[in-house]
Amino acid sequence: MMITDKERLEADEYEKQYYGFSSTKFYIDFCFQYEKVLKNTIRATEAGFMDEGIPYDAEMISLWAQNLYITFMDIAKVPLLKLQEESRKMFSIPRNVLLEADQYKVKHYTDTDLLQLKLDVEKLEDDLIKIRITPIATNRCSFQDVDV
Repeated sequence: MMITDKERLEADEYEKQYYGFSSTKFYIDFCFQYEKVLKNTIRATEAGFMDEGIPYDAEMISLWAQNLYITFMDIAKVPLLKLQEESRKMFSIPRNVLLEADQYKVKHYTDTDLLQLKLDVEKLEDDLIKIRITPIATNRCSFQDVDV
């Protein structure tokens, strides 16, 4: 299922309200950290050549470092896309979760509404009892084996 940009922005906003960050930000930050570690590792390797006093061609090492960087970024594409997919699943907020910002959208019930609901429930309970007792009293049918 493809998600539109608008839906992604709405989902990100919903995640930010709930977690304090979004799955998109998590993914972007993770990719940034991966790239940063990769660059630092390559730089450290280049510096290692200099520290060891090994004769080397600076242009060749620079080309090697660029190729290594490109290779590792290409290798990481599939796992990073999988991370994006999994992080979106993991951090998605179900639509039935009511966030603080959505409180104003909720219909507020009065005491009269709640009292009426309570009376309706009591009436339904009475009707159920009558339905269960009437067939037993008239021997038309027995619900003794029925678990309620």
